Amino acid sequence: MTVRFFSSADVGAPAVRGNTAGDMINVFDKCLVSGYGSKLPAGWTKPFTGTNVAVFKTGAGSRGMHLRMSEPVSSGAYAKADVAGFESMSDVNTGTGRFPSAATLPDGVYWYKKYSGSADTDARQWWLVASESFVIFMIQTYPSQFVGNPGYYSEMYCFGDLENTGPNDAYATIIQGSTSSSGNSSGDSPMNSASLGNTQSGLYMPRSYTGIGGSFQAGWMHDSSKAGSTSWGSSSSYLQYPHGPDGALLLSPIWVGEPGGTNGSNLRGTVPGMWGPMQRGLSRLDMFDGQGQMAGKKFMVWAHYNTRACIEISDTWGS
Repeated sequence: MTVRFFSSADVGAPAVRGNTAGDMINVFDKCLVSGYGSKLPAGWTKPFTGTNVAVFKTGAGSRGMHLRMSEPVSSGAYAKADVAGFESMSDVNTGTGRFPSAATLPDGVYWYKKYSGSADTDARQWWLVASESFVIFMIQTYPSQFVGNPGYYSEMYCFGDLENTGPNDAYATIIQGSTSSSGNSSGDSPMNSASLGNTQSGLYMPRSYTGIGGSFQAGWMHDSSKAGSTSWGSSSSYLQYPHGPDGALLLSPIWVGEPGGTNGSNLRGTVPGMWGPMQRGLSRLDMFDGQGQMAGKKFMVWAHYNTRACIEISDTWGS
């Protein structure tokens, strides 16, 4: 797998505006499929397209899942793409193994690009990290707030195959997004941990590890027992920063759980490229190099209100 990092600050990067249908689809096309400027794509394909609709398929070495994105014209307070995963698709509107299911969320989950009150024509700041099998997308939905309120109106979404899965788990794929009609995720979501057996809003998988049944709502979690808080990198964390004995910043993998009740839940794998800091002390877009067991890795901090995630932007996922 090769990890590639893209941002709206790149030369030749495509723009995402609040009032233009298809802009987010174009970003995913350029980053995942065709490239732009000196940037090579992440190795996905785009097997089907329609008017302001596209289907992206994960690339070599992946489980071959499909990401369907519909980005209609919007004249309202919020603008978004309606997004869903599929196990397989035969055209832009037809597929099997949809997650989340149409019965659960008819539109899929929402990936917002515009928050109420923001100028429609202003280009949004965005960042995207992807391998052939996983993508993390971050966007500032209210551009004028980027400097004045760091972490406000900052959304993060993801789709693709998990790492560290069971050897026969053919369905260890997730999609994560908003289920709210508001264009601004409130509180700590999605950078907060659900205890094993519970679920995370907007997080879905196609099937159980058994392969039986259909889509279900999953949970994800960092090592909140050490941090003393379920919110990633929040001011309520108990650990000192830097960590007193060794001066370290401590990062936790993000595990994805399949709820099953007492003595019945399972860990399906970890989220590629995404880490939960267990201390407070990081600011949005901070960049730093890993040390010790993390040597060779480079990270970018993403902030959402009181929470933080550390996104691995180097070609080191899974190492």
